[in-house]
Amino acid sequence: MEYFANVYLTLTFFIKTLTSAAPCFKIKMMVERLFNRKGDKMRKKDTSACDCDVIHAQVVKEVEGQMLPKEDFQAMANLYKMYSDPTRLKILWALYCHEMCVCDLAVLLGMTKSAISHQLKSLRMANLVKFDKQGKVAYYSLVDCHVKEIFENALEHIKE
Repeated sequence: MEYFANVYLTLTFFIKTLTSAAPCFKIKMMVERLFNRKGDKMRKKDTSACDCDVIHAQVVKEVEGQMLPKEDFQAMANLYKMYSDPTRLKILWALYCHEMCVCDLAVLLGMTKSAISHQLKSLRMANLVKFDKQGKVAYYSLVDCHVKEIFENALEHIKE
């Protein structure tokens, strides 16, 4: 009997929604809220999301004024991509500890010099590492203290 009551309520909401010309996604949301379902599977109610349609215009306006340009977000995403690869992280960590040449990094990480050089090129292009050539040997190091701070902040965060 409760099922039929829910169906009746759903149909009532459909009619009200259709007559108000609301978008289809609102109808789907209403049905999901009524039945607390997604498809045929029961879902847990998400308590982390708002359960209302209130817009806090002052907050939105304030934050909108503080948003960075798209280019800055893209540059940050590119920076974090460099930190998303375990091999590059190992190289950066080794250089965090000490300036090293490609041969030393290859031995330390059990990789070929070619593979290390390929990763170092990406890190150089992202302005995370620099090299100083002394004769035939290029010694790599972190470009500045900011790279070290990113590591320290990440370690502090994962250790919490």
